[in-house]
Amino acid sequence: MVKKAKKPKVRDRKKPVKSVSTKMTPRTELFVLEFLKDLNAGNAAKRAGFSENGARQAGHRLLTNVDVQAAIAEAMEKRAKSIETDATWLLKRLREEADADILECFDEKTNTIRPMSDWPLVWRQGLMAQLEITTLFGADENGPKSIGTTTKIKPADRHQKLMAIGKHTNIGAFAKALVKKAEDDGPNQFLQEVYGNSIRPGGAGGGNVH
Repeated sequence: MVKKAKKPKVRDRKKPVKSVSTKMTPRTELFVLEFLKDLNAGNAAKRAGFSENGARQAGHRLLTNVDVQAAIAEAMEKRAKSIETDATWLLKRLREEADADILECFDEKTNTIRPMSDWPLVWRQGLMAQLEITTLFGADENGPKSIGTTTKIKPADRHQKLMAIGKHTNIGAFAKALVKKAEDDGPNQFLQEVYGNSIRPGGAGGGNVH
């Protein structure tokens, strides 16, 4: 009696893993544009049209989307190139502003402020936030006359100004490349670096991202 050959077992095929990458919709593209304004995913989601209750969760999910990550990285790179700035330029500017001496704006012989045209360039380009010159008057038998001037100056906040430049472009002078870290460290750590611990993704009940 001939035995029938057993049919080979068909191995179960692995189910394809769904990618988090999807084709970006107009609302997703709007989220990217809004996110670039302040790097706040929750607020960006609200401005892009997501509901108040689901905005945090929506922002969190969108930041895990590789298409969104790539769009953010590309936009920040273009922004950095458009203003021709990079980490080298920023560090050079930091050094110049950190070393700037306000005495360079004064005439040591007369102890008066120099004409603005004689100021070092670094002071003329934004380090001086306020300049107030007041003429003093006195009086004699001929009436009022000018007896001198007083000058008040207020240097700009150098630290905040440069931090804003560092945050505005993806130059990595103050922080690592945030979008790349989303892939390396996962979305939770990425979100904390983008907008701190004050905003965290909500529970599993958040709405779907479209």
